[in-house]
Amino acid sequence: MRIRLARPADHRAIEAVYRARAAASAGPMVRTRAYWTARWRRTGGRSQRKHLGLVAVEHGRVVGYGGAVLEDIGVWIEPPLWLPEMDGTDVGPRLVAEALQRSRRWRAAMTGTWVISGAPTLPYLRAVFPPPRPPSTLFMAAVLDERALLRDASRVVATRVRESVRLRVGRHQTATRRGSPKVTVSCSGRVLLGLLLGLRDLERERRAGRARISPQGSAALVLARRAFPPRKFWIQDAW
Repeated sequence: MRIRLARPADHRAIEAVYRARAAASAGPMVRTRAYWTARWRRTGGRSQRKHLGLVAVEHGRVVGYGGAVLEDIGVWIEPPLWLPEMDGTDVGPRLVAEALQRSRRWRAAMTGTWVISGAPTLPYLRAVFPPPRPPSTLFMAAVLDERALLRDASRVVATRVRESVRLRVGRHQTATRRGSPKVTVSCSGRVLLGLLLGLRDLERERRAGRARISPQGSAALVLARRAFPPRKFWIQDAW
């Protein structure tokens, strides 16, 4: 296996690696054709001076990819991804090592630092960075089944508050307990997932109009806050 610079001819192979990883793992988001079109436009041409694309090639086939991006705050090492069949190999650490080596010329010309993301590279990073280590990947997910999300959210909220709470996402809704709901929280599936996991703040979403609470009044607001307590942490992969 060898690591080399990515070429325009590798674009479809890189997309295929992402789809294979997303199908086998929790976390990668669904990416549309519009996303990939914008990505290749953004990382091509003159902007390529600020983007380093790398691919891992084995027997002439692209089996993984990674890279780095030059930003104002420093050099962002992109989390590498590879085909599920390459699990257990050193493709991740090798992509990161190559990205670090090739981006040294950027870092030498600026006062910033490296920002590294991607739990797949943990074995490599543990050897390179002594404690305290930088944070790893933030949790990401897409809501594919709103009714399933409502069922899960209902069970979780029922453990937090004794009163019945109605949760509404689009045309779907559910109540956490029997009896007349004391408050209704309406939002999109994405917002509900963030509130449920503690990744979104209810007050912030309410002020931005992304979450609606009814009836209006302090009692309903207090109950909704108990159902979705303030964010206390980011969900991250463990070091």
